[in-house]
Amino acid sequence: MHILTKFLVVAAAILSVLLSGMSITYAANVSKVKAELANEKARTALAQVAANESNAELGRMKEGLVAEVAAITAERDRLAGNRDEMKSQIATLQAEVNKLQLLTVTHEARIDEFRAVIETNTEIMKVQSDELVRVREDLVRKTQREIELSDRVNTLEAQNDALAAANRNLIERIAELQGRGPGNVDPAGDRVRPAPAGFRAQVSGVEPSPTGSDLIQINAGSSDGLAENMKLDIVRNGSWVAAVVLSRVDLNESIARIDFISQGSAVRAGDTVQSRK
Repeated sequence: MHILTKFLVVAAAILSVLLSGMSITYAANVSKVKAELANEKARTALAQVAANESNAELGRMKEGLVAEVAAITAERDRLAGNRDEMKSQIATLQAEVNKLQLLTVTHEARIDEFRAVIETNTEIMKVQSDELVRVREDLVRKTQREIELSDRVNTLEAQNDALAAANRNLIERIAELQGRGPGNVDPAGDRVRPAPAGFRAQVSGVEPSPTGSDLIQINAGSSDGLAENMKLDIVRNGSWVAAVVLSRVDLNESIARIDFISQGSAVRAGDTVQSRK
């Protein structure tokens, strides 16, 4: 046999063996591939089921997330509304704070003004108080001086009254000695009596009499303890004017004649009538 033929036979045998091996390998691979394909299909089915379940879960999660997003959005909107409301309240409160600050400044200014007024008034009151103390001290000194002068005047008046009474008694005594002789009697011969102690009345009128001596009307009578022939003094502003003797006494009125009168004087209505000292 030719070598080439041998080579071809050998090559064919080898190729046959290779083809058989490849067939066996292919058959084995086909079975394996089919098994793998079946497994892959099973896995794909399982994956599809899992995917479907996952999609359903994702759908539920999506719905939950959408609901949460909606709730969050609503909450955000509510918070935004609250924020706007709080901003409005803050603005209002800030306006109130500004107003209160302005009022505080105004009140502090008023307080400072009041304090200044109080300080001024305090100083004025202190000055017035010091002046009042000085005035009171001056008044006390003047009052003491007035009391001393008043006491001195009262003493002098008492001395003057005593001297006037003594002088009047002397003058009347001289007149009686010159006109009627001794004895304290009226022209009709009746003894003169003193009036009640502390008696006071007023001259209500003066009438001339035919004898030339004025008749003195007195607004007091027997109801006041007066009686005829009582002797009274008539004074004006503390000065002695005349001495009179009652000539007629009614219940509430009396008539007296002038017994002696101070030189240059005249009895007038309104003069005081009193008991002799």
